[in-house]
Amino acid sequence: MVAGALRHRVVGSIARALRGHPRILSGIRSAVGSAALQQDILKHTAARVLPQIIQPDPTEIFLTLTANCNLRCKGCRYGRDFMPGSQLPWPVVRDLLDDCKQFGINSIRLYGGEPLLHRDLPKIVEHAKKLGLHPWLTTNGILLKEKIDELYDAGLRDISIGYYGTGEEYDA
Repeated sequence: MVAGALRHRVVGSIARALRGHPRILSGIRSAVGSAALQQDILKHTAARVLPQIIQPDPTEIFLTLTANCNLRCKGCRYGRDFMPGSQLPWPVVRDLLDDCKQFGINSIRLYGGEPLLHRDLPKIVEHAKKLGLHPWLTTNGILLKEKIDELYDAGLRDISIGYYGTGEEYDA
């Protein structure tokens, strides 16, 4: 288990035990954060002499599932001239999720274009959950009402909505 994940589990356990003592808990969180910062500084200082000390440790991946979009925002080229009609096919996404599991990449952000337009999105979420991964979706939300039940049944629990403005100024 990587140091950050271990630190997170330990602090989480302490937090549950000290729920009724917020001042003590705050002090512990501060101390742990300070110790983690000192550890990072020491590691990066040593890496000046031994660069192999710093190793990649990815914990999340952002998957652009599709370039299709149901909006035509001026600041974004999805759905128009940026890879029109392109989307990752299910076998590619499945294999990528399998690789994520193998390499300890647990947080999977599903976005696009508009990921709710990807025909295999429920299957993708379900496969990620079966692997023990944490998928989360970033969407413009327009199709959410139609898709949410199927995605919830597949195991999706976290969604972020991209919201950039309203009215004539935004539309322009």
